[in-house]
Amino acid sequence: MQCQFVCRNFKWTLQGIEFESDVLHLPLGSCDLVLGVQWLSTLGTIKWNFEQLRMEFMHQGKNNVLRGLAGGKIQMTAHEQLPKALKTAAQICMLQLVPDTM
Repeated sequence: MQCQFVCRNFKWTLQGIEFESDVLHLPLGSCDLVLGVQWLSTLGTIKWNFEQLRMEFMHQGKNNVLRGLAGGKIQMTAHEQLPKALKTAAQICMLQLVPDTM
């Protein structure tokens, strides 16, 4: 993908930790922010545990741990069922509309 724009010195907070880096503007559809290799490489050595959804690294002289949330099973819903799903679901994390190519 080509990038036409960059936001320099962008600041964001993730699990109480403040970060700052340049952010590339890419047309990603439903993603708000993707923290990719360019950002990960600024962290130096990273200790991962994918089973525990845990990422440990040094940032600004402090040891930091990010913890992921264990997700439930992804459920597909046909557009006819969407009104009922919106009424009964306790929480919707992401809704992405895609064209039916079949």
